[in-house]
Amino acid sequence: MSKILEHKNILPATRSKDIVMTTLLERAFQRNPGMLAAAVELHQSGALPAATQLIDLDMIARNARLTAEAAATHGLRVFAMTKQNGLNPFMTRVLLDAGIPSTCAVETLQAHRIHRYGFPLGNVGHIQNIPAAQVPAVVAMRPEFITVYTHRAAQRVSDAALELGIRQRVYVRATNQAATGTAIVGADDGAFAGLVGGWTEDSCVEAVRALLDLPGIEIAGLTQFSAFSYGETGDPSAIRPTDAFFTMLRGKELLEKRLGLEDLHLNVGGNANVGTFPTLASYGVTEVEPGVSLAGSGGFHAKQDMAEAPAQVVVTEVSHYWGDNVYTPGGVFSFVSDLYDPEPMWAAVGHDLDTARRTRIPYLYNQMVDAHGVFGGADPMPAIGDTVLVVHHPQAFVERGYTAAVSGISSGAPSLEGIFDSACNQLGPDFNVLPLGDTLEHLAVLSAKYRRTAEPPA
Repeated sequence: MSKILEHKNILPATRSKDIVMTTLLERAFQRNPGMLAAAVELHQSGALPAATQLIDLDMIARNARLTAEAAATHGLRVFAMTKQNGLNPFMTRVLLDAGIPSTCAVETLQAHRIHRYGFPLGNVGHIQNIPAAQVPAVVAMRPEFITVYTHRAAQRVSDAALELGIRQRVYVRATNQAATGTAIVGADDGAFAGLVGGWTEDSCVEAVRALLDLPGIEIAGLTQFSAFSYGETGDPSAIRPTDAFFTMLRGKELLEKRLGLEDLHLNVGGNANVGTFPTLASYGVTEVEPGVSLAGSGGFHAKQDMAEAPAQVVVTEVSHYWGDNVYTPGGVFSFVSDLYDPEPMWAAVGHDLDTARRTRIPYLYNQMVDAHGVFGGADPMPAIGDTVLVVHHPQAFVERGYTAAVSGISSGAPSLEGIFDSACNQLGPDFNVLPLGDTLEHLAVLSAKYRRTAEPPA
């Protein structure tokens, strides 16, 4: 029996440093103060609205180059996960020009928004089967892979592919969860409540055998989320496979041995970054889907100086006070997480960077429907209209705030390239949606700019 089937093949950590306990906000002040200075300057000048996630394109380009180079070293193909950044197309363009080969969409809604701008899709459907009526449109986007959870989902993909005269490669999703009972959820289990589905180790052989009769698809590999964990503390040096990942490995071996399938791919989502690539590759992973790491904003980035540096910050403002608390416009606090940090998350606040560096207010909660972000006070209290900066583990795709792409920060000349709404439409000065053609023209100019630009300093 192989080590995979024995469930014992655990590698040591890829890095071993003393953990430096800090926060993502402090890490941003240490490694990318220019981004924070630009955020305050653009907001105070009126160019950047409150409730915006600012994306530093220069640092994104740097992080993407490091990611692409490390992935190539370890034989991994990268599908950039941009949901954390609101699927901002200017960011996506810079990622691709920096060497990332493709993108991924965990759900169909995201696939439409990525495809709108002509970007390649590596994988669609990681956490959602494609809704029935939209399967033909997604298959027509020609993604490299589509993830399926059920025979019916695979049948629909096959039918749509046959209509186009193609054969679509699919991942089958492996799971360590039982279809009945309470989901196993924990740092080492690799499952999240509400994100379950697929085939178990016991059922995968017969289930996939039936899929082999579908003429429009090719069983190309397996996928699982979440495959690797930092444990409860978020220690980047303690990366280890989850139980779900070992289920996927055993499933791969069973499918190859009993069905004669060869060279099946292994796609993993979650905790993929430059530091974890060696471990992922050592287990035979073929595709990775880094997300927060591309903006240096995973909770684990607070614990060590990892390769990727901070490239994203929430920008809002002091709206009013109520009692001793500070209220800010909401729309960017539906998902607030400074992962692995048991202390309250803090924001910096001020009318310039020096003031913001000195002044902190603790995040308390968001009000109903995220109308406001509610923070504790400071002494002295910040002024109405002061800029509030929050750096955390973002998931902008679940929020209604803006995203803004800014270039030139590394050279000290920040330039606001564009503001986008939560549906990835570029907005004009009057905050009305610009024609798609205007955005595509701007994308071409931006692409040429970043292809010419040498790597900015870290």
